[in-house]
Amino acid sequence: MRVLAVAVFASAIFLASTAGPTMAQAGGAAQTVDRTIALTVLDRDGAPVRDLETEDFALTEGGEPRTIVNAALSTDPLEVVVVVNTAQPQGQIRQILDERDALKAFVTTLRAAEPQSRIALIVCSGSALSTTAFDASPAELDRRIEQLAPTYQLESSVIEAIVAAARLVGETPSPRRAIVVIDLDSTDPFNVPIEAVAAQVEKSMAAFWPISVHTSGASTAPREALFTNLPPRTGALRQTTIISRPLPEMMRQMARVLASQYLVTYRRPANSPITAIVPSVRRGARIIMSPWIR
Repeated sequence: MRVLAVAVFASAIFLASTAGPTMAQAGGAAQTVDRTIALTVLDRDGAPVRDLETEDFALTEGGEPRTIVNAALSTDPLEVVVVVNTAQPQGQIRQILDERDALKAFVTTLRAAEPQSRIALIVCSGSALSTTAFDASPAELDRRIEQLAPTYQLESSVIEAIVAAARLVGETPSPRRAIVVIDLDSTDPFNVPIEAVAAQVEKSMAAFWPISVHTSGASTAPREALFTNLPPRTGALRQTTIISRPLPEMMRQMARVLASQYLVTYRRPANSPITAIVPSVRRGARIIMSPWIR
């Protein structure tokens, strides 16, 4: 039987203040606490595996096996901010149409999978940002997507929009948070150190899921560094494509992945330090684990 394992080290772990441990033993016995990690299991095609049971999971911590108490798909509401870059070359129309279709596919799939999910939209139009907030009605969000128009500019403030997205999603009550980016080739005028931007996203405790359409190759090193290095730090993946046509299916698949996060609760000694967490699963080709522990 094939077992897939992934390691997460203590330097990447943040203890969430919104949920503390559950004391499993008291009195004279050695005390233990229950902790919960969030992870997603993908198959070889990148599709989420949604039918796993508690007995399908195992976990070690610092090389020591831990008891899995429970594993199930999360029922916490999902809060997602989608950042979309509409800057594109003069005369290009295909990309904006594919972006519209991609956003429609994402919203439709996520609403079907998790009706309680909430979606906000930030549109980068050159140096301008336009936000459709979480409290907008579904009809208003759909109308905003339908009205997306291209801006024929070489620059677009995508990084500034990501900072705005982190602030917006960081204020939401649910612990399940994500920032999704659809980025077209353009340079970026934002000059804040990229680590400060990454810190803002990590502070929001949101998974960072960028998709880059590299048609012309025009981009900036800071944006590329952010898109490459930040996803694994937040429990996410980066995707790239050289044309925009695959965007609708890529976004449809991303919605399925976001809607398929497991909460795995395990038992550990109360007073021992957390060193390295290595979850494993009997089926699947890849585990994506959030760095935040409840």
